Amino acid sequence: MSNLLGRALPKRRFAAPAWTLAMNSWLRSTRAGLSLLKGFWRKNKVVGHLDEIRHGAVRGWAWSPDRPGQRLLVDVFVEGRFAGQCLANLYRPDLEDAGIGDGRYAFQLNLAPEIEVSEQTVRVIALRNGRHELRRAPQDVVREKRLGPEAYLRATFSASIASRPLQKPRNRASVAGQRAYDRLFASSPAESPPAILGRPLTAYLDHVRHRHDLTRKYDTTLSEDEYAAFLKYYVEHYSRQRGRLRAPMPARDIALLNEGPTKDAPLANSLAQRLLQTAPDASGEEKLFLWAAFESATYGVEDCLIPEPQKIWLGACETDDAKGAFPLSRFMRRYLSSNSCLKRLASGGEEERKLAYLAMLLFATTAPHFLGFMPSAWVERFLAGSNAPFDETLRRVFGQCDYTRDDWRACFSKQGFDIEAKRFCFMSPHGDRLLSPAVLLSDCAAVDVQLIGPFSRRLGISDSCRALARALEKLDVSTRFCDFTLDHPNAARVREETPTADFGLARVNILHLNLEETPAAFAYLPDIFTGSHVVGMPYLETPRLGASQLLGLSLLDEIWAASRFIADAIAAREKTHIVGAACRPVQPIGRASARRRAYDGIASAEDFVFLTACDALSGGYRKNPLGVIRAFLHAFPDDANVKLVVKTHSLSRVGDADERRLFEQIAQIASQSSRIVWMDRFLEDADHSALLEGADTLVSLHRAEGFGYHILEAMTLGTPVIATAYSGNMEFCDNATARLIPYALANIEHGQYHRASASQTWAEPDFAASVAAMRHLREDSVSRDKLAADAKAYVEAHFSLDAFARRVDRRLQEILSGQRNRQVA
Repeated sequence: MSNLLGRALPKRRFAAPAWTLAMNSWLRSTRAGLSLLKGFWRKNKVVGHLDEIRHGAVRGWAWSPDRPGQRLLVDVFVEGRFAGQCLANLYRPDLEDAGIGDGRYAFQLNLAPEIEVSEQTVRVIALRNGRHELRRAPQDVVREKRLGPEAYLRATFSASIASRPLQKPRNRASVAGQRAYDRLFASSPAESPPAILGRPLTAYLDHVRHRHDLTRKYDTTLSEDEYAAFLKYYVEHYSRQRGRLRAPMPARDIALLNEGPTKDAPLANSLAQRLLQTAPDASGEEKLFLWAAFESATYGVEDCLIPEPQKIWLGACETDDAKGAFPLSRFMRRYLSSNSCLKRLASGGEEERKLAYLAMLLFATTAPHFLGFMPSAWVERFLAGSNAPFDETLRRVFGQCDYTRDDWRACFSKQGFDIEAKRFCFMSPHGDRLLSPAVLLSDCAAVDVQLIGPFSRRLGISDSCRALARALEKLDVSTRFCDFTLDHPNAARVREETPTADFGLARVNILHLNLEETPAAFAYLPDIFTGSHVVGMPYLETPRLGASQLLGLSLLDEIWAASRFIADAIAAREKTHIVGAACRPVQPIGRASARRRAYDGIASAEDFVFLTACDALSGGYRKNPLGVIRAFLHAFPDDANVKLVVKTHSLSRVGDADERRLFEQIAQIASQSSRIVWMDRFLEDADHSALLEGADTLVSLHRAEGFGYHILEAMTLGTPVIATAYSGNMEFCDNATARLIPYALANIEHGQYHRASASQTWAEPDFAASVAAMRHLREDSVSRDKLAADAKAYVEAHFSLDAFARRVDRRLQEILSGQRNRQVA
């Protein structure tokens, strides 16, 4: 293989939270602030900061001002229990810019998925000649006195020992040979050019490349260097973000990344270590130890990217060490020496070595791969017998307690680790890495239908999910509703009325997710799909599927479409059934009451109010509020009694630079026009309904719409609608129910829509027709009232919950009866 490291490798850069960057910017620009903090550094052995707890990870930084070359160990506790340990050695440019050494003092600890965490329940302790608690303010570091080994173990594990984690084992299903799971590692369904010197990615990795808009940056067919560069991105960013969820990884890429070490040369760096290691100045042995102990876990790959020759070398004892009882392996000796509270155990007698074994086994409860670096025969001896050394040493440290070896073994099951085989359970028989076979199933009874979707989030597909749940509850089938919110940045609902449960087995699984989100359900949920009929109910906003949606489609048995537009986009590729949708229940309060409730201080009873609304995370270019503003200002250049309210939410969560710039332009326009009001905040359901009912007209000049629930809800509340005559809303919009705006198809430009592929199109609503429609509904109250009345009647007849339930029931009974017939046959 040619030079896989042909690209220059910069320092590992780990992004800091925005507020941390702002803090350091202030420090750089304020001499007094920087001098104050440096003065504090001179007085303290440890300085650090707990930055954030987000996406299942704890992040921050810690360093020793008087020993800037030293990298500190960090212990993390959740609700008093030890949650894991990491090393503060990740590079962050903001730290270096603020004068904090070489900047390699950041840390990230990936927490187990089942741990629920908040800022109030987390404690972070840096270790250096004692324990130093990191807080939210950099100067607020609380130091405890130096602790010996036994006192340190008590301080670290007492809460875990007292809580006794022993639980009844639950089911773990195998996915070996199952068609859907194999597709994650098969050839990608997205087209790629013929390989030159590189190769195409397998399906899941290529899905990530397309979904994260990386096709311009990484063309893996060009060369092996390009292929390795994408693998570096995948592990460094995607896998690190997933942490203990274990990003899917094909067997061939695992083998490639592990190339390098051999039995005769175990200290040779693997490709993964050369691409990703964060300790450039460390020796060969030290680099290997850091990778095995900490760095691989930071990237979430400690189960698959520590080559076997290196495991054997680390788990072996030096000649002198192997002679006595309970010898310390190379890994154990280095690990104990790296901890200022435990380093005495690295050179003690037999009693100290027993304590060392206990310490390593306790740390292994959150880092199971440590067991692979310990002498297995001596570990068995430490755990064996009626009065095992484990029990004796445990009582020596913690006194009389109820904690047993069975409690210790029970800690590993939820982490996907087989304690008997001393290996993780993430590998398929083909050698592919996948979380699903290791996830424990709940022991609840199987049901007829399991509905999976983002119930708890504030977005349109969540409203649709809840409507489908209400429809299913009307049917004679057993159901279970499961919340799945991975990769949904939208805020959570304050109150979720739909009861949800743990995932279990079902005859029919309905994934109410968009197609680009579907592969993650197969990758990270337990194996609930094998043997079931898997239905997808996605929303599409373009007439042709994008590359990031193809893998999700291939994993499904059939599609339920809410509209003909969605069915037409998919029908050529997959079996599709139109089941429609339902408007969520609303309680009209009357136009006058709604105006007072939603528009107090914004518009008077005499003002004519146009409303346009969108979730900022749904895409400003797609929803096109700027087009509504442009048409409004041309339609009413100087009418003081006409106002436009632009309602958004989640603006602070928008990450795309092009989208942020668009909303900045809207903000600037709104600030300069007293007749345009921009409202960016969440509204509870009743307030949102009042906003729609209190408007005189809802305007949606969208370029594409998956379905248009806000349009449907406005019609239900008797509010007239102006809408682009294109995409999902045409399921309930015609000339009798809405003032339709003609359009021309236009190519979607790069940066306008994250799901778009090359040459995809959407609608560009006609500007002149938009202006004329707004003027007409402003001036003609008779036409306005008739439009609203006809729309309300149509929606109540065709989009009620009962009508939706009947359509769903017809298709469900066909599926269930087909399954029964196959079982009889």
